[in-house]
Amino acid sequence: MKVLASVLLLLSIAVSALADQSTLMLSTSKASYTSGSRAVLIARSMLTPSDSKSEFVFKAKLNSTNVKITSISSSVAYTVTNELPAGNFVWQVQTFVQNKYDAQKLNETIVFFGKEVLNLQRKIEAETNAQVLAALNAQLARDNSIIQRARAQLDKIRSLVSTQSINFSVNPPTFGLANRAVPTLSIVPDNISGIYLVGAAAQFSVTLSGTTFDGEAADWTYDAEIPAVGSKPAIELTKTVNSATQVTFNSAVFASSSAGWRQFVPKFKYRLKSQYTKFKEAVGLAVIRKNEFIKDKNLSNDPKEIAYYQSLISEIDLLIAALSDLGLSYQPFMAASYDFKVKDASLPKGFQITPPVDGFVLSEGGLSKTFQIRLTSDPDSDVFVTFTNDSQITAVAPVVFNSHNWNIPQSVSIQAFDDNISESDHSSSLQISSTGGDYNGITSSILITILDDDVWSSVSIAADSGCAIRKGALYCWGGNEYGQLGMGDTVTRTVPTLVPTMDSGVLKVVGNGFHRCAIKNLQVYCWGRNNKGQIGINSSGTNVLTPFLVSGAGTVSDIAAGNEASCSIKSSSKNVFCWGDNSYGQAGVNSTATSLLVPTLVPGGFQAKSIATGPTSSCFVTLDNKVYCSGGNGAGEVGDGTTIKRISPVLVVGSDSLGTINSVTVAAGSRQGCLGYQNGVKCWGDGIYYSMGTGVNGTYAIPASVVGISDNVVALSAGTANVCAVVSDRVKCWGWGNSGQNGNGSTTSAQYATEIADTYNKATFTASGGYSTCAIIDGNVKCWGVGSSYKLGNGIASDSLTPVTIVNPSLFRKNRDLL
Repeated sequence: MKVLASVLLLLSIAVSALADQSTLMLSTSKASYTSGSRAVLIARSMLTPSDSKSEFVFKAKLNSTNVKITSISSSVAYTVTNELPAGNFVWQVQTFVQNKYDAQKLNETIVFFGKEVLNLQRKIEAETNAQVLAALNAQLARDNSIIQRARAQLDKIRSLVSTQSINFSVNPPTFGLANRAVPTLSIVPDNISGIYLVGAAAQFSVTLSGTTFDGEAADWTYDAEIPAVGSKPAIELTKTVNSATQVTFNSAVFASSSAGWRQFVPKFKYRLKSQYTKFKEAVGLAVIRKNEFIKDKNLSNDPKEIAYYQSLISEIDLLIAALSDLGLSYQPFMAASYDFKVKDASLPKGFQITPPVDGFVLSEGGLSKTFQIRLTSDPDSDVFVTFTNDSQITAVAPVVFNSHNWNIPQSVSIQAFDDNISESDHSSSLQISSTGGDYNGITSSILITILDDDVWSSVSIAADSGCAIRKGALYCWGGNEYGQLGMGDTVTRTVPTLVPTMDSGVLKVVGNGFHRCAIKNLQVYCWGRNNKGQIGINSSGTNVLTPFLVSGAGTVSDIAAGNEASCSIKSSSKNVFCWGDNSYGQAGVNSTATSLLVPTLVPGGFQAKSIATGPTSSCFVTLDNKVYCSGGNGAGEVGDGTTIKRISPVLVVGSDSLGTINSVTVAAGSRQGCLGYQNGVKCWGDGIYYSMGTGVNGTYAIPASVVGISDNVVALSAGTANVCAVVSDRVKCWGWGNSGQNGNGSTTSAQYATEIADTYNKATFTASGGYSTCAIIDGNVKCWGVGSSYKLGNGIASDSLTPVTIVNPSLFRKNRDLL
């Protein structure tokens, strides 16, 4: 204690001797700062301690807040602030004198146990065991107590020598920018247009208006770049420094991969000379100080001492980094860049078009589709691309390209309107043209396929009338003695006329005699003659003049209407139901009742996909591609190899080995059945007038192959001793032809399948009945054969040996009944 008292006495005498003298000088690296910058504050002691055991130590505050001050020698210390806001600041520094050996020991204790405290805090955060936590917290309290005692002892051995302060200001950014004298930078390219061709090079002259900042001299470095853009590589530059204020940059030759908009970016940097000189000296002293600490650290074996020196080294490193960044390093000079274009003149001028996913195919009145278009080369100026729409294409909005977006696809919407004309699927075109600069007069065109929604989808021809469906609406024509046209009267119609209650939702129409049935909204409607209960209204004798809902049939997937009988397939179960005439057992319900007044289930659990019925028999195709028939079998029309009457369905011989069966038909006016499959047509029953297509008349109790058809059959129909099929988009007919029902221009019966006499692209459907046949050809309904009662639909009551087109109702307005 006597020794400590003696030390304090000596310090007191030294302090008294220094108190009246100017012992400390404070300064800043600048007279003022700009908001967001960091200030460098320097404290310099003007005296040295009176003995070798003493040293000066500094404490600093910035506006009353303690800040770090780092000594770089025994008499100089620096503070580097964080980024400062605008305002006025007071930097205060207190100088203390202390015994450096005692202070070091105390500081070693503080640093060592400070590290221990940090380690303990990390362990406490991760620990979950209560007992361990208690022990760790106890240790933490002991270490903090040691640190507090060491700091208290450190305060006791220090004596205040002096307190000095200095004021400085930090200006707002607007004030700084408005009043700073800074140089400007200008860029002049060798091509004023700013457009360079692939294979050429560019030169950029960069000029500084001066080299000083606020009158302070600065050192400069000169660099620039043309950076990469996406997949386009950076472009190499070489420089020539012509003077301190003027530099020329030359680019490498532009490759095709460099084409497009590019940017020349100056990368000039500066360093204030006065700052550099000041900070270089400070950094030099700091490095010397650091090396001294490193040497002392390396000579020590005491953990506390080593930790202490390491803390001093780290503190010096932070200061060196801050000073180097502020005064020794070059700072970027923010300046404008220059945009220019590299153009590839070898690219052809034109349009690159990406079609819609499913191609350029539009449906009349359907949804719009989108394709994409872009230019194939960089234009000299804005390019206006316009579209001239051909027939049935709605107006298309123009698009504009320029040097920035020429290679970016733009979307164009196209749509076809409904012309209410049946012309089958056809082509239209969209003409493309451009104006502007080097794209003046560039043209192209797009071929568009338009799907005709005005085509007929189903047709039926019967004893003296016909019906067909278009756009879900039903049109009928011809004789109407029994109300078979569904118009609510018995007046003949010479041309196709809209059935008033069937103007939408109609999917299929059938009928061979004097009544008809149709599927509308998946339900069955029947009308016309009802002598055998074929309308399905639970009564017979009274004709039905308008379509009547057959409620007992439910929702259906297919229907058939023979001379005086009707059948349907239920959608859910695929079971077959029949009603009407059963004189020959053709209903297949295992009953001898001559007529059925409501839909009656065909027993046996059959599941069918298509069905047909005629004057004496009915047939259907099952889901597993087998054909079953029932009815009178006097001519072998059931196809089971016998002539025995069948009141329940029996398998048609050989039908279970043909693969996929697409259709089945029963002759409308004779005792015959046929099926169409993937390799042709097979027929059975009465083969009068060569209706078997084998070239031989006679009765066939088992199916025989039709000569002349070996491909997939998509549609099939049979009239009176006459059959027609659609195969490979063509219509072929055979059998009786006395009234031209084979459509080949002759009244001679055809022994084999013979193509109709007509010019067309594609047929999709056929129907036969009463010595006439109709087909859907190129979307139109064409009919041939007997034409009495205007049944051919062409407005003429005479026969035709070749196909004639039915009269199209004017504009096909579904709400207009044309007589």
